[in-house]
Amino acid sequence: MIEKYLPEEDRRAYYVDERSGLKCFDEDGLTYIEEPESGLFYPNIISEESTLGLSKWGMLRMNYIKEHKPILWTELVLNSEVIRHCYEVEQEALELQQQMLNERMKPYRHLQSENYMEYLQTLNNMTSQVDETVANELVYV
Repeated sequence: MIEKYLPEEDRRAYYVDERSGLKCFDEDGLTYIEEPESGLFYPNIISEESTLGLSKWGMLRMNYIKEHKPILWTELVLNSEVIRHCYEVEQEALELQQQMLNERMKPYRHLQSENYMEYLQTLNNMTSQVDETVANELVYV
């Protein structure tokens, strides 16, 4: 009976996180971790998927929405969908990049066997153009 009169904080089941060594508790499907300096508890909203490696396109998208789309960023973070969203954009960007580069390099394929240095210069120029187009169409929107 006494327990129901205790403040909510006193009824929590605290534990120490093995990785960080910080005091934690679980509530409403979230884990709260103690901030050592202030003693306040903050929700741990870092996704377990954060160990997945994103390539150039995924990281560009993540940085863009973090800096320029705060509402979308907050929504994705709260739903733990940041990595999934960035991975999807990354996959689309890689497909579009490959498709565009193949189309633009068709007229220059003969240079690969005739003049390889000119072929490499053309390939580098086309890659830069395609990268800029992909970034503007998929990443920075």
